[in-house]
Amino acid sequence: MTVEEAAEALSLPLFRLEGLLERGTVAERDGYLRFKKSVAGKERGTAYFEEAGDVVRGFPKIRRILMLDPGVPNRFEGEVVVEEKMNGYNVRIARAGSETVALTRGGVRCPYTEHWVHRLMGEEAFSDLPELVICGEMVGPDNPYVVSDAYGVESVQFFVFDVRRKGSNEPLPVDERRELVEGYGLSGVRELARVGAGETDEIREIVEDLDSRGREGVVMKDPAMDLDPVKYTTSSGNCKDLRYAFRYFQEYGADFIYPRAVREGFQAVEFEADMDERANRLGRAILEPLAETAVAGRKGERILEPVSVRVFDLSVVEEFERHLRSTGVDAIFREPEELDDGSYRVRIDRVRQGTDDKTANLLAGGFW
Repeated sequence: MTVEEAAEALSLPLFRLEGLLERGTVAERDGYLRFKKSVAGKERGTAYFEEAGDVVRGFPKIRRILMLDPGVPNRFEGEVVVEEKMNGYNVRIARAGSETVALTRGGVRCPYTEHWVHRLMGEEAFSDLPELVICGEMVGPDNPYVVSDAYGVESVQFFVFDVRRKGSNEPLPVDERRELVEGYGLSGVRELARVGAGETDEIREIVEDLDSRGREGVVMKDPAMDLDPVKYTTSSGNCKDLRYAFRYFQEYGADFIYPRAVREGFQAVEFEADMDERANRLGRAILEPLAETAVAGRKGERILEPVSVRVFDLSVVEEFERHLRSTGVDAIFREPEELDDGSYRVRIDRVRQGTDDKTANLLAGGFW
């Protein structure tokens, strides 16, 4: 890979890219460069593919509001599209030369994701639309990153929530994106409503309904996508995240935990919630998983995170195991289970070593 060609494709001065590579802000991996954080006008997860000379921009961060009123009318005018925010992992799919690549939020190619992308989507859309990047959420119970069974998905499904132009990262308008997604037989996130910017009571009712069903939240968008979207999370979503973080307490810091607790406080006020009920929900989300971890440690059990993958080709499991190890993830892969449709489900125990070690130390009387 020549740094000069990469710098030109990324529209960066050569000295700037060389500095980013030297500091590790941009990393080289398997024939492509990826931005590990947002810098130099490029989003985190931006990738440059050497052989194809293609740049796939990272997905822009969507800002969050904690108060629907006045948060929504402060940011939008006229109509607002309310779409469901799904609980999975962010994937961008694009053409890089003759290949279809699937990139996680951090710009890493994932062999398991690409296996499912080819099964769920085929090649037609990418052959026809080489200058577009399809952005979506991979959800379902056979998800090795974010497990969720809240959507009635049998295994894994990809839901498109955005389509962007490869070079400029400009998003397609909502209706144009939906027409394209439906035209190629793809699944899209649900549109829940179109409301006036001041109709926050209707958005609140949508959030309460999603919350009652254990769903993640909403993303609010300008139909033309001229304004940046904003997102809002349900109490259920906040507490699920906290429950997960406190189960593996040594892996997550204050930057993950603190904002979710703050969201709960502001939402409780705006929704005029029963404070006893909210406090009970929040307290249980913190205390119960910590106690479960301590009990497991006291029994001498390792602190493991169980997940599963489902594939139609066992070589993908081998590739995925290598992929996890290359990204520093320690995991125990169980024997494959053959299913009736000819696919295989493989149970994986992800080793949460930090929490495992810290739990053992604390139970032995160690210092916090």
